[in-house]
Amino acid sequence: MTNSICTKQDNTRIERALMAVDMPAPITTTVLAGDASLRRYARLRFADDSTLVATLLPLNSTSAEIGAKSGAERFCEVAELLNQCQIPTPEIVHFDAQQMIYLQEDLGDIMLATAMADQSLQERRHWYSKAV
Repeated sequence: MTNSICTKQDNTRIERALMAVDMPAPITTTVLAGDASLRRYARLRFADDSTLVATLLPLNSTSAEIGAKSGAERFCEVAELLNQCQIPTPEIVHFDAQQMIYLQEDLGDIMLATAMADQSLQERRHWYSKAV
């Protein structure tokens, strides 16, 4: 597996999560830009060119820093609820509360705001209303 800035501990957590769902090791692991939280993201690319995103939460953080394990569990529960309501969300492939990692469907890098930047107001309203 080639790697861009994932720690050995991150790689171990990713490998364990993949083994739990009988998936092969990725051929590349690329760290993705994060958001304002302590979560870290990595894109996992497999031999068949499919991808998943691994979301890694800090293992040794206090609940105040990351919203506790229940925060990650609530995220997965809300994603499942939205999916059941047929609201498009990334599929959560696997969640491991002990290792504080989840694997999710990779929807790519393009944000709606970026994709809509050169569209008409009418087109933006159409797509934003679909997204919400």
